[in-house]
Amino acid sequence: MSTVKPAPPAPVPRATPTAAPAGTTKSARELTRVRFTIKTIDHKDTNLDTKLDMPSHMGTVVTDYEFTGGLEGSGRAAYVMLFLENGAEMDGQLVFTGKIDGRSGSVVFRVTGNCLASINLRLKIIPESATGELRDIHGDGWYSSDNPSSGTAEGELEIEYF
Repeated sequence: MSTVKPAPPAPVPRATPTAAPAGTTKSARELTRVRFTIKTIDHKDTNLDTKLDMPSHMGTVVTDYEFTGGLEGSGRAAYVMLFLENGAEMDGQLVFTGKIDGRSGSVVFRVTGNCLASINLRLKIIPESATGELRDIHGDGWYSSDNPSSGTAEGELEIEYF
């Protein structure tokens, strides 16, 4: 009795990458690591918790940022916070306007993480939100601070353009 092996699956076609903006030397599919510093973090507590009918251990915070390094520009984020006994969990979106790795535009990051004695947050680019030379950007990263009261943090993004 002979056994017939199924054919291997067909390769998935990939989208053709777009060209890099004029004046850059990066290929369209090159993965780039971008280091950055948040030189200003300015928290503004809001009173949306009453409007959103949240439990008393939840709230919202709006934060303004100034970035230097591989990210040059400013951002504003809105977070929903879950306050715990030893810190807080947060989930929100950060709108960035400026340059990432020398390319100008704006993009929205989804931000999740926690704040205890330190800040540890993950960033994920929402590609559909990108404008200008940042169109077609994809990637994610992080930022953290061991001293949140200093108002500064360090981070890194891994980005590529499709």
